[in-house]
This record gives sequence, structure tokens and C-alpha cells, in this order.
Amino acid sequence: MCLTTSLLAQSTFGTILGTVTDASDAVMPNIVVKITNQGEGVTREVRSDAQGNYQAENLKDGLYTVKVQAEGFREVTVQDVRLTARQIVRRDLKLVVGSTTEKVEVVANAELINTETQTISTSVTSTEVLGLPANYRGAGTTSPYKLLAYLPGVTGDEDGKHLCPGNRDQSSRIFDGWY
Repeated sequence: MCLTTSLLAQSTFGTILGTVTDASDAVMPNIVVKITNQGEGVTREVRSDAQGNYQAENLKDGLYTVKVQAEGFREVTVQDVRLTARQIVRRDLKLVVGSTTEKVEVVANAELINTETQTISTSVTSTEVLGLPANYRGAGTTSPYKLLAYLPGVTGDEDGKHLCPGNRDQSSRIFDGWY
């Protein structure tokens, strides 16, 4: 008898999504939204659905430009949209009536709160890890998993195990026995 187990794949791709509306907040269906990876120069086109929503999935980590242009409206461009692995970023686009030769440019700011998911996440570069104090060995371990305690939203329980944010039951434990 052969037993198989399914493994859940961990994606390193992210998603940019949003809603296209006009100045009166009416949704704009069937509008082409161009999403360009600024580092690679690769552009993906998606269309807004009947509710004006667009979604571009499986995008690499990086900076993006989101552009929309429609007949009778000014071109709207949102630059420097930062996307990290497994992140969902919302960028709503508001079209303004005008000539197609006119442009509206917006520079994206860092997203403080992700309203699309309840996930709390962070990315740590190798340079940031090397810059951490090396006294984690005083805690009785040299495991890099000990660094997880310093990530946003990770809380410890009375046994020194780390839990997901907001979940304190036995079934939610992660990293059991990894140190």
C-alpha cells in the first residue's frame, strides 16, 4: 500500500489588486490596467471586471508601476508600488475626465496596514540579519529560528515556544522542537 502526503507549496510571488473608478466613484468595467516591474521592464496587462476590480497575481518581489488609460480620461500612473513575497497590495485607481494626453502621476507610499488579509509578515535581508547582535548564543542556542522571536506579531508562550499572532491554543503552535 502506498501512502502519499500533500505538501503545501510556499509561493514567493505577490499580488497587486484594486478597483478602477471614475471621479464620481462609479466603477469602470473592462478597463486595461498595465502593471510594470520597474527592475525588469516586464509589463502585464489585466482588465477590470464588471465591478471595476482588477487583480494581477504571481508577481515577483520588486517595485512596480501601475498605469491605466481609458478613452476620454486622463492617464493615471502610480509609481514605486513596493511588492514583497506573498504580499497582497491594494492600489485603487481613480480616473479623471480629460484629454488622453493629460497625465496624473502618483508616487506610492509604503503601506502601513494591509487591509486585504489578516496576515502579519516581514522580510529580512541578509544584511539586516548580519547586523543583529551576535549574543543570541547566550540564550542556549545558535539556531536561526530564534530570530523569529523578533518578527512583528510573533508572541511567545510560557514554554518558550512561538505562536502565531492571536492564536494561543495547542494546535496553533509553530516551530515546536526546532530550537
